[in-house]
Amino acid sequence: MNKSRYTFLFLLLLIFCPGLSAQEVKTVGSPDGKLQLTITLTKEGQLSYTFKADNREFIRQSSLGYALDAGGTLPAAGWVLKETARNSVRSVWKPVWGKREAVPEQYHEMILHLSGPGSVVLRVTARAYNDGVAFRYAFPSVPDAGLNASAELTQYCFADDYTAWFYNGEHENIGPKKISETSGQRMPVMTIRAGQDAFLAIHEADLTNGDPLMLASKEKDIAFSVVSVPGKLEAGYRSAWRVILFGKTPGELVDSHLIELLNPEPQGDFSWVKPGVAVWDWRIDGAVVDGFTYGMNYPSWVRMVDFAAENNIRYLVLDA
Repeated sequence: MNKSRYTFLFLLLLIFCPGLSAQEVKTVGSPDGKLQLTITLTKEGQLSYTFKADNREFIRQSSLGYALDAGGTLPAAGWVLKETARNSVRSVWKPVWGKREAVPEQYHEMILHLSGPGSVVLRVTARAYNDGVAFRYAFPSVPDAGLNASAELTQYCFADDYTAWFYNGEHENIGPKKISETSGQRMPVMTIRAGQDAFLAIHEADLTNGDPLMLASKEKDIAFSVVSVPGKLEAGYRSAWRVILFGKTPGELVDSHLIELLNPEPQGDFSWVKPGVAVWDWRIDGAVVDGFTYGMNYPSWVRMVDFAAENNIRYLVLDA
């Protein structure tokens, strides 16, 4: 049988066997070409993503979407990808105050418009920067009564049993621990060492709906799930950005402006803001100088004001 007859038979199979239809696979890459976020929608309506950096997969296929109180998921069987829009941004952000007067903002963006039964439309926006990727959900259209979501289905299924650290409030960080040795709920930031020259951090940005990000895992597993309560899915709903920072050193993660860039720029007149050095009472609390013990009290604050004035320090911070 010649090649043309093979091709003809394959086309017939695609026409008469819908189960062989291809899944939708869309990828957005960073401007420097080193980072890749790939989103897949299967014919069964399962939505997932993978993350690669420097041609290495660090997050394998991980689920996306929402679970509903009434049962089922968004998306589900019968959902289709209606449109894929792409955009590239190259600009400069000038913060009111910070470690840089001007911050370059450069990313490639991919917006997936998914449509399901009824009037439900889900939009997934994904961005790839040179120092990380981010994605978020939005619902331009839902039934008038809205939809009650019981859970967000976002996962982080890591490609290996990496070492991780977790923010722990006012206490010292949790870790270092192997991901498989961690169980229960953890707060972000989750920082990961995935190799001698590969570090990741899991975080969020622009939270306006639902609860703050909370992550959870099971013992001996190397996957984390978002367990934050998402709230009601109404027309105009937007989730927080789910952010994956990437750098070759921990310092590159610290130096990143990605979280700031993903948050909306504050509006207003900030000409009154005069940045400067401050004396901080918590840092001085308990210090003994010339027989005087500093505390969180008025006599101590008077001394701090005098010290600041004598040393050309413009501010005193009274914390909590």
